[in-house]
Amino acid sequence: MSGKVLEQTALRAAAELVPASGRAGDRGRNLEETGWEEIGRKATFTWPLWDVPVAPAVVRSLLQLGEIVADPFDGAALRARGIAALCRSRRVKVGEGANYKLNFTPARAVWT
Repeated sequence: MSGKVLEQTALRAAAELVPASGRAGDRGRNLEETGWEEIGRKATFTWPLWDVPVAPAVVRSLLQLGEIVADPFDGAALRARGIAALCRSRRVKVGEGANYKLNFTPARAVWT
């Protein structure tokens, strides 16, 4: 996959996955949004791209895998689950006061 195609595919996937991600797991005592992680005090969303079509329940399960936010990534475990790449984007606040919106930075592949 070329860089531009990967970026476009990743952004489209994120737009579809964020509403489907829901809440799951508790790390410590806090309920957390699936797929979201604080990295360097910045909210980041990490999601997989896979090789075959999967059902919504499988997508939710993939988003809850600890392997998608591990450091370093376990390539063998990811490939065994059909994951071809992992992408990441940060959530950013655009605007000030009550007149702001939340947006994503451009997606980048963090593992392929």
